Amino acid sequence: MDARDVLLSCEEIKKKIPHRDPFLFLDEVVKIDRESQSIVCRWRPVSNAWFFQGHFPGFPITPGVLLIEALAQAAGVYAMMTVEEKYHKKPFFFASIEKAKFKKPVLPDTQVLLNATLLKKSMSFWKFEAGAYIADELCVEATIMATIQSE
Repeated sequence: MDARDVLLSCEEIKKKIPHRDPFLFLDEVVKIDRESQSIVCRWRPVSNAWFFQGHFPGFPITPGVLLIEALAQAAGVYAMMTVEEKYHKKPFFFASIEKAKFKKPVLPDTQVLLNATLLKKSMSFWKFEAGAYIADELCVEATIMATIQSE
């Protein structure tokens, strides 16, 4: 995927979810597939990012919890792009995480693809299978549950 594949820029993502720097971990959306109910986003944790200062000096790696947060943000963008319009201004909350596995560290300045696929939706709850990849190699996987604030 290259620049021609960008569907939403960072500025357009900000119209979908409330996250802002330094806690917005999506650079762009590169794929949305309504048939498979999935989204692919890109993020490149840059070497001067605040979290690398202490995680870890001399061997910086992207904190796993931030990769999980990035996956949740990708799921949130998918939800906001597919939910009924009356929910567009409602907060989308991270509700739970299951089966999180960290398989490979993500180093500074590495492009990460964040995939989230909707498994189940009931009322205001959404359940996603999510994974972070470098090239085709799985680095992090988790099942994420989120909810949209009800009326």
